[in-house]
Amino acid sequence: MITRENIKEILNCSDAYVNCILKWAQGDEKKLVDLINTKLKERSIRPAMTILEVV
Repeated sequence: MITRENIKEILNCSDAYVNCILKWAQGDEKKLVDLINTKLKERSIRPAMTILEVV
């Protein structure tokens, strides 16, 4: 069983993001695991966002 704390630790995310992920999975643990794996994979592919200062 995956807990909120597991998700926060794995994805290093906020409580609000964990709530969105859990809502999306609708209690289906396989769906939840697939989403977590997708997010981890996406992190390694997509470049990090940077904050640009506008002058």
